[in-house]
Amino acid sequence: MARPETAVVDASVVAKWFLSERDSEAALSLRDRHVGGEVRLVAPDLMIYEVANALRYHPAIGSDRLADHIGDVFALDIGLDPASETALTAAIRTAYRKGLSLYDASYIALADRINGLVYTADETLLRAAGPRGKHIRSLGASG
Repeated sequence: MARPETAVVDASVVAKWFLSERDSEAALSLRDRHVGGEVRLVAPDLMIYEVANALRYHPAIGSDRLADHIGDVFALDIGLDPASETALTAAIRTAYRKGLSLYDASYIALADRINGLVYTADETLLRAAGPRGKHIRSLGASG
């Protein structure tokens, strides 16, 4: 059996798994492809904090529900790339080269390291990622 494609997923996509908003269906399709073994999703470990923070400020999500949602993210076994000198150095170089925050640059730097795509709903990150970037909308609801 062939190994599934490995792709980076950013917080803008993961948050859509829990919020009903534009492109949520496409984001859920990517999640389902990960669960089904068609794609292996990875992310810098900061993604989990970014998602938690985004959901924390949603008026319909309280602390218990937020904790449940974050538990759901961990249960999906996304490959969380830990902070390291190598990862941060790559993110720093990408941030300066692309004019991005270190947070956004970390997704692109990880995609560069794995020679894969980064799925995002963030237009700035998408433009900066160039050919590595893939808007979640491109998957559509059917994958």
